[in-house]
Amino acid sequence: MTSQIRPPLPVPSPPKGYPSVASYISSSPDLAVFRKFSSLNARNLLNMQTELMILEAELKELDTNDNRNSDKHVRLRSWQSVLDGRAPEDEVRCKVASTMRNKLEEYSEWI
Repeated sequence: MTSQIRPPLPVPSPPKGYPSVASYISSSPDLAVFRKFSSLNARNLLNMQTELMILEAELKELDTNDNRNSDKHVRLRSWQSVLDGRAPEDEVRCKVASTMRNKLEEYSEWI
């Protein structure tokens, strides 16, 4: 029995434009040079820092207000009391904390 060797099938050329440029770039690691947009990334980080600073100030203001009233000191010691609370301040504190958590997660991914 003779085995018949078939020639490889031709690989079609990619269409002109981004497909052909991407094919060319991927042909060698040395060709993969991309712009980093460093200035835009830095600006985005600065914007996120400002957003976090605003949230930090809001949280400090809530802490200061709770510290002034001895009935509200428990909020400074127990997150559970905030979660269980029914006062408008509890809802505000939860919203600030949630927004801060999401923004910190996003910021941490960028740095």
